[in-house]
Amino acid sequence: MNLKASLVVLSACETGLAKPSSADELVGLTGAFIYAGTPSVVASLWNVEDSSTAQLMASFYKNLKTMTKVDALRQAQLNLIRGNVNSDLLARRGIGGIGKLGETPSASL
Repeated sequence: MNLKASLVVLSACETGLAKPSSADELVGLTGAFIYAGTPSVVASLWNVEDSSTAQLMASFYKNLKTMTKVDALRQAQLNLIRGNVNSDLLARRGIGGIGKLGETPSASL
């Protein structure tokens, strides 16, 4: 497989973890994307919290419009650490597209 993506973002829990194989290689989702030709993969090595991840990713994608990938991620991380994030992001978009913050999604039958 030859992917034409310059960046893959896996913004979920522990997406960067891999298991050692018998050939002294790490086998995991990030390795698969790199093997398929993607030069950059953003992934997590730990559990992540939905709201902070949403804020980090929104800031990262906004920064990508004017910054390199590395600088965009670094600035997004600094914004989150410093509390310089869009506080109404989740109120408008909801967590993971499920519903607005504070609302219980209605069950679909």
